[in-house]
Amino acid sequence: MKNFKPILIGFIFLTLTNTLFSQDFETVLEQTWYGGSQSRTDVTESGYFSCTEKLYDIIYDDYSDSFTGKSHASFVFDGVTYNCKCYIKGKVNTSENKVVITTTSVISSDYLPYGMYWTQPTIYLTIFEDEDHRGEYIMYGQTSGQYYDDEYVAYATYKYY
Repeated sequence: MKNFKPILIGFIFLTLTNTLFSQDFETVLEQTWYGGSQSRTDVTESGYFSCTEKLYDIIYDDYSDSFTGKSHASFVFDGVTYNCKCYIKGKVNTSENKVVITTTSVISSDYLPYGMYWTQPTIYLTIFEDEDHRGEYIMYGQTSGQYYDDEYVAYATYKYY
């Protein structure tokens, strides 16, 4: 009976992991991810700065649990839309469903007004299956520069806005 308990616990863990993540990471990550971010700022009336974001052209390396791809961020300020496209790389902790994304280089970016500038922070996310949209996934977390509960970065495998 003593040997049965660790086996049962292991089986339950594997079952829960498979329930939480029913597809392999390559299939899940090699999709276009749509999302956005919100950070606090003194530059806007609302006190928040929001960007629309997208991750795309992702290639996952199953051997190293890492990936490369591109990101696109855009926001509207004073009626003008500003864009920035970058090459990214990421690392996945498959046992905890954690993803870390960093920018490797800028492809193109618009000049920003009023001394604003594009940042390329490290993004820390948790990936999980969306309970409301079967077969779809969400990545949610914060960047290295976000500290408050109302600041976030979120992506999904479908357009939710």
